[in-house]
Amino acid sequence: MTARLAAGVGGATDIGVPDPDDLLRVVRTALAEDLRYGPDATTAATVPAEAVATAAFTPRAAGVLAGVPAARAVLDEVIGEYEVLAAACSPPSGRP
Repeated sequence: MTARLAAGVGGATDIGVPDPDDLLRVVRTALAEDLRYGPDATTAATVPAEAVATAAFTPRAAGVLAGVPAARAVLDEVIGEYEVLAAACSPPSGRP
């Protein structure tokens, strides 16, 4: 199964992709609300500060993967430095 990513993945270059400044504002507001009482106690107690994580964004079924710019904005704000190991983009026609 392959995910098809919308054109302009990770950037605001196409219609429908949020403005980067607006997206950053929304991400920062959401994080401030979520962490208003401090860091997550369970995470702080169970995950070592030097831990390294690997994650995969995978679809349950074939289709278009939406929200990639938002996910990248959250990673940029929370993690700062990370590596994208692979990304798949849909062909211009939107068909495999």
